[in-house]
Amino acid sequence: MKRKALKKWGMKLGIVSMAMLTLATMPIYANAEEDPNFEEVEYKLDNNALYDQYIDHLMSLQDGIAIEEYNCEDSDTGYYAAKSALTKYGKTVYEILKSQIIQVANGERESAKFSIPYSSIYGADDTFTFSASEIGMTQITDSNKDDALIKVRDYIHNTAKEPGFGKVYDAIVADVPYYLYWSSGSTSLNYPQVQEVSHTDDSITVKPREGGSYELNIVVSDTYAKSDFEVDINKTSVAKNALANASDIVNQAKSLTDSEKLTYYKNSICNLVDYAFGTWINSDHRQIIYVFDNDSSTKVVCEGYAKAFKYLCDLTEFSSSEVECRLAAGYLDVDNEAPERHMWNVVQLKNNENYLVDVTNCDDGMFGAPDILFMKGESGKVYQTVNDQELWGYKINHPSYTVCYYYDDSNYNNMRSESELTLIKEQNSDDQEQETGGDAKAFVKRLYRVALGRDAEEQGLNDWTRQLTSGEKNAVDIVQGVLCSQEYGSKGKSNGEIVNDCYQSMLGRAADEGGYADWTSRLDSGMSVNAIFAGFVGSEEFGKLCASYGIKPGNYTLTEARDMNAGVTKFVSRLYTKALGREYDVAGLNDWCGKINANPSRENILNISTNGFFHSQEFTNKNLNNTEFVKVLYRTFLGREYDDAGLANWVGQLDRGEYTRDGVISGFANSQEFSNIMAQYGL
Repeated sequence: MKRKALKKWGMKLGIVSMAMLTLATMPIYANAEEDPNFEEVEYKLDNNALYDQYIDHLMSLQDGIAIEEYNCEDSDTGYYAAKSALTKYGKTVYEILKSQIIQVANGERESAKFSIPYSSIYGADDTFTFSASEIGMTQITDSNKDDALIKVRDYIHNTAKEPGFGKVYDAIVADVPYYLYWSSGSTSLNYPQVQEVSHTDDSITVKPREGGSYELNIVVSDTYAKSDFEVDINKTSVAKNALANASDIVNQAKSLTDSEKLTYYKNSICNLVDYAFGTWINSDHRQIIYVFDNDSSTKVVCEGYAKAFKYLCDLTEFSSSEVECRLAAGYLDVDNEAPERHMWNVVQLKNNENYLVDVTNCDDGMFGAPDILFMKGESGKVYQTVNDQELWGYKINHPSYTVCYYYDDSNYNNMRSESELTLIKEQNSDDQEQETGGDAKAFVKRLYRVALGRDAEEQGLNDWTRQLTSGEKNAVDIVQGVLCSQEYGSKGKSNGEIVNDCYQSMLGRAADEGGYADWTSRLDSGMSVNAIFAGFVGSEEFGKLCASYGIKPGNYTLTEARDMNAGVTKFVSRLYTKALGREYDVAGLNDWCGKINANPSRENILNISTNGFFHSQEFTNKNLNNTEFVKVLYRTFLGREYDDAGLANWVGQLDRGEYTRDGVISGFANSQEFSNIMAQYGL
């Protein structure tokens, strides 16, 4: 069965478990006798899970769904729980350190070495008094006061006593771990030494040594590292930049009507990203980032399209307060094949009227492009059993396929009442118009959207419709008129895009893989789009499509020699490339193709290949020496580069006058290798 190039979900639904870190804090004193102020701490971090949560926080998402109020602090108490357990100075250090870590996460800071001066924490006269028993000593004397200072330092660091710097970092990891998605989990801490103010046998009073600072050095994960303690800002800034790009799209649409905004968002997403064919993505929150990151190498599946569309809608102040975009998940079934996982949107407009939006399958080359599956009502309720689940959903009108969407019991749908997923009944759709010429007009409207990406202007719509209904023109003539128009040509589409547009225009579907490759190669070799029209006009699919609109397919007569025989055209195009070192010109291509079509004998083909090209004024003007001349013969007649021995042999015979150039050409042209090349083109 031919592939329809349906973009389906290819991923499992559900909330990703956020078991993202293990607080396996274990002090490891490095050479403690020499440097008692240095400590290494290691946390086991799941960078991927942390980055997912960071994206959720940054874009105000919860499991990828934008919501109005999302608080990454404790949802019940409204504050950072671990921070609340710190003392006054600890909270000060917490805020300073957290702000610097956030700068790294947002791509605003490169260094992962953080320094906090004492002066930003303490007043000039701040002192701390510790009893001997608190620091594990029985008595403090002049002879052991240096040991007491070390024990004071340890006590300050390892307890909640002021400022508890180790506790501060623990609190940040516990409260906002997602800001550390770039961290390897390994850190080194340098914290202040203290100086004595006074002591008695039972206690010691100290203050931080003047001019010092707390220092935290975090080793960067290999994924984000420029060096051990530096992040690659090109990587850490991606999410923040993507957010800015999404906001720009919303700002650009501010002057549009609500309906125009929705269309603009759909078109923007389809222009920004491509579908990840052959990919199975398991609820990857980064898909929203991939849509807006302006990186052509990052692609998404349906989850990315649907969530990106919802995200843009959630950022938008619509004129009507009733406009709401929802996520829907479940299964897509086309022509009663096996249903496959999929995600799409349901958009509510006025009076609680809900419409289906499948941005994924409205993308270029897909079976719903450009808007067959955009803002659609339902044409009937349907039921299906999938994996022992009794599902319900809707049939959606499509000119070529039976298309059904089924809701499943996913988290997204469980958050919605049935009324929020109920679609409006489709009425007065293009393929159901009752006015005179309604079906023909629907065909023209659809063609404009598929080929030109816009609605038909009134004059063009009426002219084409009149010619269809009067019998002056048939369907294929209208297709040719639109796809060969100046407007279409000005779009600068690639041959592959032209092929897809022909498939959508005439067969109502995306090109299957084999057909896409075949027709694209024909256009690449010099055949015109007219060859596709002629190839499709008599097909069963085009016949059915035309019948659904009550119009006749028509016939299509080819007039250019280059369109008559694909093998001949490809063969002649190859001669231009190999012998003359350039692409064909249309006039020359038609001329040579016409001569071979008129007389496809081996003798005539050899004559054209040798005398026609190698005796041409263009080739003579190249003034090639014998070596370069023979190299061209290898490429043209043997389809490969020269071998050193063969090249030396042929050039030697030419240099010595043992062969003329015509004699060498004849030797190459009559080789078995050239016969094999001709056979590849059916000659």
